[in-house]
Amino acid sequence: MNNNILTIKKNITLRYIVTGCAWLLYGILALIPNTISKIISIVSLLIAVISSILVFIKKTENDDEMSRFHFSRACEISILITLIVVLLSDMICSIITVFHSNFVLSYQTMTPFLLATIQICIGAFFYYFEKEGD
Repeated sequence: MNNNILTIKKNITLRYIVTGCAWLLYGILALIPNTISKIISIVSLLIAVISSILVFIKKTENDDEMSRFHFSRACEISILITLIVVLLSDMICSIITVFHSNFVLSYQTMTPFLLATIQICIGAFFYYFEKEGD
């Protein structure tokens, strides 16, 4: 196989796993208020941008019907998991707010974690479905 062509699995890894891990690292480091964590968080966002650009620049091998089906299933499950995470975090924050009125969890804080959840889940479930089949 030509080295200039990404396999479907490498494409998924770059597009979802690497980018999702970069968002997760960014989200964690954004919670730490110091200069070093801000610099590392910027580097993690650069990694996410570079891996996303690489996927669009490089050619990818043609996907087959089963890989499209597995990708579709992975997306469906990932969206469901993310919805459950959002609902649970809203519920937990509401309960905490009852006892600590100054506690606020903003969606700005949650956004990197939600993006990471979606992307890592898509990649992980795609690998699972590709390995296990139907």
